[in-house]
Amino acid sequence: MNRKRVALVLAGLLSTSLLSASPCLAQDDGKTPAEPMRRERAPVERAQVESLPADAVPGEPSSQTAPIQPAAAASYPQLTIAESQGFVTLDNPEVVVGSNGGAYTWASFDLLTSWVRGMHLPPLVTTSPVGTSLNTAGLFGLSTTQVLFGDNRVDGDSRFGVRFALGGWLNDERTVGFEAGYTIFETLQRNFGAASDGSTILDRPFISMADNLPNGLLIAFPGASSGSVAATATSSHFQSAFLDLRETFYSSPTIRLDSILGYRYLRFDERLSISDSFAPTNIPQFNVVPGTVIQNSDFFGATNEFNGGEVGVRAELLFGGWSLDFLGKVAVGGLHRVVTIAGQSRFNVPGATPTDFPAGLLALSSNSGRFGSSDWVTVPELGVNVNWHVSSRLKLRLGYSALLLTDVARPGDQIDLTINQALLPGGTGLGVARPAFNLIRTDAWIHTFNAGLVFTY
Repeated sequence: MNRKRVALVLAGLLSTSLLSASPCLAQDDGKTPAEPMRRERAPVERAQVESLPADAVPGEPSSQTAPIQPAAAASYPQLTIAESQGFVTLDNPEVVVGSNGGAYTWASFDLLTSWVRGMHLPPLVTTSPVGTSLNTAGLFGLSTTQVLFGDNRVDGDSRFGVRFALGGWLNDERTVGFEAGYTIFETLQRNFGAASDGSTILDRPFISMADNLPNGLLIAFPGASSGSVAATATSSHFQSAFLDLRETFYSSPTIRLDSILGYRYLRFDERLSISDSFAPTNIPQFNVVPGTVIQNSDFFGATNEFNGGEVGVRAELLFGGWSLDFLGKVAVGGLHRVVTIAGQSRFNVPGATPTDFPAGLLALSSNSGRFGSSDWVTVPELGVNVNWHVSSRLKLRLGYSALLLTDVARPGDQIDLTINQALLPGGTGLGVARPAFNLIRTDAWIHTFNAGLVFTY
């Protein structure tokens, strides 16, 4: 209801009250002419008013005198009229929805459940049935080989998160405002471990560059070696922050549209580490001193950080004590990626000082280092919330959103399984630089369900 319509309703109610209350405007019974209206009115005593019968003498008491009871006041519904950007809900007049309840500031808190597409890993640890020959044990591509870790996606399970936001209007009309928010999700981690005393087979597979055929580092094999392998794939806290300006460009009692212009920040970190430790038992096969223990470790990490500007639209549909709001935003800016690859090996020879090498198995001198790169990317986001307006100051909501982070680097994609064995620890260090680093980029969808509240004041 706009201000002009409210004024007309009040004017009509006022006119009706005056007509029914004024004695000068009332009609008589046709026997006695009505007394003309006078400019000067005698003062009216607010005490009890008496009516006299026709035969009574003024100033003398009469037994027929009876008090006149005042008429009951008319009762009219009282509506809560909001400011220019608030709207009245007729289902519950005490609840004002739209423009965050007509308040000047608001704060929100949401619990989140999110899914991020898991990190892809190549085959990293394999095994074969006991009795498999030494030359074919653990080689991927064979029907007898089983992958124990890798050759799938990890850290794709649901993760818990929280989101905070704070906003306020900057003018009395509540058409220009700001909102800032921060989101963080928990870390997911996949751990793997396997050990063998030599009775079962454990292998770390790779492809030999010399003949381009599957090969591997035997960690455990009956009669040849015993050892263990451990691996950890970690998807760290996914973080997001924004600072937006909002301006209303259309509003009605049922629809409100706001434009959005602001800043967006995103960060997505992942890492993968794999290590092994084995002791050769078939000394001629490995050509090492008896009692030697060999340890290798590889590390692959990726950090993706986005900074940019964003534009969008927020639409709010109002009906009774409920509302629906839709959000569509696109951020454009720079995505800076940092990929870190490092390896280390240690040879523990009895009676000698341990010998360390700055190389593992999949992280050698040819691909180790810290590699940075940047690109301009777009980050679209869509969201919807169903809101229940519990009061003029509190609403509860359920919602869903989807965000696409494009061209990110993920650790598993940066692994090159082709190896020049001359670059392995203790090798000649000559030949083609393999494994090599070639930046592989991919897209990551983040799907989120939220449940929370918005408090206005």
